[in-house]
Amino acid sequence: MAAPIEGGESESPRLPQRPIHVFTLGRFSLVKNGVPLSFTGKSPRKPLELLQALIALGGRDVHISLLMGAVWPDEGSSDQRKLFDNTLHRLRKILGDVDALALGNGKLTLDARHCWVDAWAFDLLAGELLRNSPTVNCRAGEILQLYRGHFLDRELAAPWLIRYRNRLRIRFERLVLTYGAILETAGEWWMAAEMYRCALEVDNIVEHFYRRLMACHLQQGEHAESLRVYRRCREMLSIVLGVKPSAETEALRRRVEDNAS
Repeated sequence: MAAPIEGGESESPRLPQRPIHVFTLGRFSLVKNGVPLSFTGKSPRKPLELLQALIALGGRDVHISLLMGAVWPDEGSSDQRKLFDNTLHRLRKILGDVDALALGNGKLTLDARHCWVDAWAFDLLAGELLRNSPTVNCRAGEILQLYRGHFLDRELAAPWLIRYRNRLRIRFERLVLTYGAILETAGEWWMAAEMYRCALEVDNIVEHFYRRLMACHLQQGEHAESLRVYRRCREMLSIVLGVKPSAETEALRRRVEDNAS
């Protein structure tokens, strides 16, 4: 029997004990000592952008020249260094943990012993599961609990952000399809359908998810539901991407219609 799917909207991942938790998947928020941080007045945009860039660039021994180029691409080198030093000071005050950020030899590190980041936790889990795909079956809940949306999806589309966002998005898609295939092979069509449905709540333009969800409904004899999924797929692809469903999806739609008649 396959493991039950967890990770609904009301659930939260079990977080390791850290003074600081940073959430970047689907939303950006900081939690310090269990209390979400809020800012009165003007938001400290640049310190938070520096933190975001540090996370996206790996977070460990990131050369400050990379960070300065990411956060202040239009400034001269001398101005960049002044802005960096001032912004780092402000970021340290926001985090309130003197050991969270370590600067040495021109490189900055966000110490994982003091700061937990959801994107890093997901990236690590994804790597482990994709190297040993059978374990996806018993840890699927963690995938959906961690990956609540794309990396900094509501932030500006800076190059350093897009690269890391795409890396995590691809890993998420691979994990969903890997786990879905395991469930389908085991004949767990309802659970596979739930997996694809949850995945579509995170990313509603992945055609593979729609197609596999259609197939699950077809296997359960739910032809009307399968066609409803097809129509949603066609609508979303048209509205968001300006494209039509692929030949594979259209072939599956015809198969569903033939079985329904």
